[in-house]
Amino acid sequence: MATVRSREATEGEASRRSARRFFLVLAVVTGAAAVALYGPTLRMSFAYDDIDYLNAAADHLSGRVPLATILFRPQGEHFLPALRLLIAANAQLFGPDAFPLRLLVLLSHVASALFLAGVASRYLPGRTAPATAALAYVLPAGFSSMWIWFPSGGCVPLGIAAITGAMLAVARQGVLGRRRALAVASVGVAIAVLFENALLPLAACPALLDEWETRHEGTRKGFLPGTFSVSLLVAVGAAAAATSWAYGRLTGASIHLDLGRAATRAAFLLVVAPFRLVFPAQHLPRLLGDPAGSPGLAGAFGLVVWLGGAALVTAVLAPRARPLSLAALASAAGPLGFVALVALGRSSNSSEEMFDADRYFFPLLIPLSLLTAAFVASAIDAARNLPGGRRRALAVLALATVAAEVPIHAVAVRRRAPAEVYARHERRFGQLARLGALLGEAAERLPTGAPPIEVPDGNLFFSDVHNGRLSTRFLLFVATRPRSPRVRLGGPTVGGRDEALVNGVLERWEREIGEPAPTFRVVGGVLRDVRHGGAVRFGLGPEDWAVVGGLYGWEGVCRWMGSHATLGLVASSDRLRLRLAVPVSALRRWRPGLPGVDVSVSLADRAAGGREEIGRLRIVSDGVTDYVLPIPPPLASRLANREVLVYLDGSPTWKPRDVLPGATDDRELTVQLYEVAFVE
Repeated sequence: MATVRSREATEGEASRRSARRFFLVLAVVTGAAAVALYGPTLRMSFAYDDIDYLNAAADHLSGRVPLATILFRPQGEHFLPALRLLIAANAQLFGPDAFPLRLLVLLSHVASALFLAGVASRYLPGRTAPATAALAYVLPAGFSSMWIWFPSGGCVPLGIAAITGAMLAVARQGVLGRRRALAVASVGVAIAVLFENALLPLAACPALLDEWETRHEGTRKGFLPGTFSVSLLVAVGAAAAATSWAYGRLTGASIHLDLGRAATRAAFLLVVAPFRLVFPAQHLPRLLGDPAGSPGLAGAFGLVVWLGGAALVTAVLAPRARPLSLAALASAAGPLGFVALVALGRSSNSSEEMFDADRYFFPLLIPLSLLTAAFVASAIDAARNLPGGRRRALAVLALATVAAEVPIHAVAVRRRAPAEVYARHERRFGQLARLGALLGEAAERLPTGAPPIEVPDGNLFFSDVHNGRLSTRFLLFVATRPRSPRVRLGGPTVGGRDEALVNGVLERWEREIGEPAPTFRVVGGVLRDVRHGGAVRFGLGPEDWAVVGGLYGWEGVCRWMGSHATLGLVASSDRLRLRLAVPVSALRRWRPGLPGVDVSVSLADRAAGGREEIGRLRIVSDGVTDYVLPIPPPLASRLANREVLVYLDGSPTWKPRDVLPGATDDRELTVQLYEVAFVE
């Protein structure tokens, strides 16, 4: 008897060692696949929303803003305290080098694949199901890649790693013990929500998997949910209510919901998902030259794939794969809820914008990978009963399909990730690092005992940087590594000695980076952008220095704007003149009864924010016309001689090809801008 127990223990230990070796090999293979697909993006820098997070991190690293204020600052309608903490840590340890954060995000993606492999092995023993689940999660990179190569989007794969870890704990509660497994799962859900509050619906993944697990094991019967599921539901509801309240309290904005459009957008995303999976293009397919794409064509293809796939899975699914397929269906509720939440928040977006955004499909990889694992394992079982020639032909067909799809997905990732935008930001970071080094050199030349150089607490404005701004806090506490102890951040105003020292460094820096004219100077103790005057006149040139966004290319004397445009100027007076033109007569032929084109004008302090509308214009006739808006005295006093953002919002939008005979231009336009200027 003792010999039998010894032999069983030996066999059990050998089985565990074999399983560990298998998962180690699977981790290496999955990691290698992820690096092959996303490796070129790992060396990219920061850009887009990352800049907002880095400026915020610099606010804290400079000691001027408490950490809690930074962590719980909303980004739009999103709360991402864990991501903000990670970016602040990356900034403190590695400066503006995005590689450590990018690598962590990619590793979290691989971890999710391995966690799902563990779930698959729980419900379908063997090696086929876990290997398929892991690779099916990682290989369809073009299906939804943005969250991996976009550092700010890393909150989603990092949060999903916590969710899939929670799923694995629930699935393995027989090993961990129920109490410990549910504690781990609860922590995983909490971590996911701290990374991105929009992941709240994914709490359904471990909750419903637990419902299935307990019924699969026979420990619970009936339809009533368990305590764990109810607790998660209550926690999710409370978190949703808290974030909604905090968003309104902190921003003063309210969330407007259009349930009808949201349902349409959610259905669209789900129907076209198979098209995105098989043909991971950036844009919708174009049928008969329709420049806007053909949502119906993609949707029809998607429906065919959904119906055909469901029929194929039903026909092939082996009885032993049924538990895994049901676990996959249980895990689908969370991702479907995520898609519904996205559709609710983005209901005003067009179908084309939803499709091109790329990122909204990502959580669907969770049920997709598990269901694919169940199908592949079942198909291999079924193929064993086929003649050898037919079996080999099917194997070749399957391998050829995968071999054709993987390069398509790899190319889709490379096309989607805008390397040139990241390279442009990296160049700016390098230039600021050089500016910080020059400040350090100037400080080291000061006499012994002289006080440190104080740099004004202000902003450096660049038209090629996201949102046009990098703060001097970013310059000193993120870009400059190491920072000289003899250079420190001053207040908004510095003294005459520091003004002269900083201006001397700025002049040398401009020569080194090839700036043809002065850019920034300390004037009266305050850091100023001396390129930016109080006027932009497109008759003189493109005036790119003033364009923050929303304008099309220069057309010799003017620039067209879309529905919104933003310019950066200096508020040098208390009146703003706009010189605009619109082909109103042609628009009225296109849309009879149109009263005119409306333009709302708002101003905001470029550093402090606080956008305020100063007037509305209605353009009712053809020709170039001047409009002058007085700025209310309290606002004019507050903005006097400060860098401001001029916001222009026009409506309705129109396309030249619809309005002007013979035109083929498909841009969405509102008005022509000839001049925007502060005037006496």
